[in-house]
Amino acid sequence: TGLSDGDNPEVPINPSSLDYVNLLLNNHPTKILVDTGASNTFVSTLLLDKLHHKPINKQKSTYVLADGGTRLQVLGTVELQIKVKNILTTVTALVTSSLCTTIIIGSDWLSEYNANIDYHTRTITVKQLHRYASIPMKTDDDNMSYLVRLQEEIKIPSGHEIVVSA
Repeated sequence: TGLSDGDNPEVPINPSSLDYVNLLLNNHPTKILVDTGASNTFVSTLLLDKLHHKPINKQKSTYVLADGGTRLQVLGTVELQIKVKNILTTVTALVTSSLCTTIIIGSDWLSEYNANIDYHTRTITVKQLHRYASIPMKTDDDNMSYLVRLQEEIKIPSGHEIVVSA
């Protein structure tokens, strides 16, 4: 006689797509994930290995993400340059080796450059002094990797696959 929790198991849950922009990061073409819910900008050591950058200010710390359970080990900070068309911007990024992507631009950079995200036109406009630059946002649902954590350990034998219930 109905579901006690109010859920309808026949209604699929479609998570929102992830938005990214293609920009020059320290003069290196880079796919950058835009996360308005992230208070800081994060960069992976994997990406830093490919870039010419200023020295990392090594200062280890731990950040707890908004989900309250995910912890990121931060190795330090590094100053990076992001070029948005004719505007050269800078950001102090937190360096980590355990990121689900190579770089995440957070609200620190978005607010510093008065970024306006227009979801209708799928553009981000940044402002520096009296100059503006707009760039298209893209989604890449098929080629994104997602960090998944299980409550219990599961061993999958070589050559096998398993479906895990959510």
